[in-house]
Amino acid sequence: MAVRPRSVPVTDISRELLSALRWIAVAGSVAGAVLYSNWILENYLTRSLLPDPDMYISELSAADQPYGEWFRACDRACAVVLVVAAVTALIGVRGSRWSKAGWGALGVFAVATGLDSTVWTLVCAPSSNAACAAREAAGTVPLSHQLHWLSSGLALAAAIASLLAFAIADFREDAPTPIRRAGLVTLVALVGTAIWTGVAILIDHTDVIGMVGVAQRAELVAFAGWLIYAAVRAARVRSVTGP
Repeated sequence: MAVRPRSVPVTDISRELLSALRWIAVAGSVAGAVLYSNWILENYLTRSLLPDPDMYISELSAADQPYGEWFRACDRACAVVLVVAAVTALIGVRGSRWSKAGWGALGVFAVATGLDSTVWTLVCAPSSNAACAAREAAGTVPLSHQLHWLSSGLALAAAIASLLAFAIADFREDAPTPIRRAGLVTLVALVGTAIWTGVAILIDHTDVIGMVGVAQRAELVAFAGWLIYAAVRAARVRSVTGP
């Protein structure tokens, strides 16, 4: 007499699937943080001991830069894994509407990063190339230069919105104190470094050394911290069907 195989409850399959999606979101966020930190390789690739304090980080991926394709490829990969992380988190991570909003904003950041490294790339580096700066001042560079700054601003706004939403969610969901503190510290760090970068850009436009590159590097560290924080948040909660 044949024995009918034991069936697995549908709810167990759903729970396992959603748990897997949650861990994909965690891995995607961590991978995104690593890929978005590709600028760290600048010194190794350019063989310079100190980076140019006035060079915009985004100019490393300009079309005329020797390692531009490498930096653009890393940014494209970052965009892809973060889109995957955002989608899987929205499906598999339990949380309030504020938590969902945080992941949604992270997805917007990923799309903006993808635009930065594909259709809206810089053709040259104006901060380190006088000819490029002259072209930009004369308005003879492609429209992608202006759109690049637009998408970069959108990415920053999305990151701040994501952190703010996550911070609110942490308090509403009574998250552990270390998680709440990490969110607030990262939010303050990102806003603070963004303001520093903005001030440095204004100073730089007056033909005084503005240390834009230094400010941007600090800002990018805060970006990476945000993505790691998002991964930790996702790792500590159960899937949406969990007990």
